[in-house]
Amino acid sequence: MLIDKLKKITDPRSYHGREYRHYDILYFTILAILSNAKTYADVAVFIRVNFDDLKKHFKLKWRHAPDQSATRKIIVALDPEEV
Repeated sequence: MLIDKLKKITDPRSYHGREYRHYDILYFTILAILSNAKTYADVAVFIRVNFDDLKKHFKLKWRHAPDQSATRKIIVALDPEEV
């Protein structure tokens, strides 16, 4: 399954900066792109609009949906070769 592949990607962030799991953000970004998202803002809107369903289905313990800067920081920090 795709989420299992995404879990294998190394998360370079320090432990303290991991409110959101990188593989969840990547998976939700892919879903957002499939829903016509073109920017980090679009991805953030997708996650915010679908937050309750995503939280329930993926058993997330997030207090709130990440904003576009949090989403961008996570994606930009990943090694493109590994992704």
